[in-house]
Amino acid sequence: MNEDKCLFLEYSFMNDEKLCEMIVADGMGGLADGEKASHLAVKGFAKIMYQKILDLYLENDMENFSLTYYADKVETAMKEAMIEANQMVCENSDPFVETGTTLSVVVVLGHYAVIANIGD
Repeated sequence: MNEDKCLFLEYSFMNDEKLCEMIVADGMGGLADGEKASHLAVKGFAKIMYQKILDLYLENDMENFSLTYYADKVETAMKEAMIEANQMVCENSDPFVETGTTLSVVVVLGHYAVIANIGD
């Protein structure tokens, strides 16, 4: 059974540069529900990251704000999205079934990329 899940997203707000997300999760082989864990991790990260990026624009002067100059804010949003995606996997998994997944993400905006990885 294939326990891998991936998603590619592109979006932008307020005519800012496109933010591209490449998300890959690989359910842990040999553990039950690895496919479910990888699906939840990708889905959770994508939804949470989008909301956190949107919040950055809403909290700032939307017309003059650009994430292009704030790699640190992208990094913080990614860390928070990773943590919340992990919580989503834990909360939606059978407590009596051992499961897990890796999660790797690359976010590209303008001339920089931010990379995050959990697992091997």
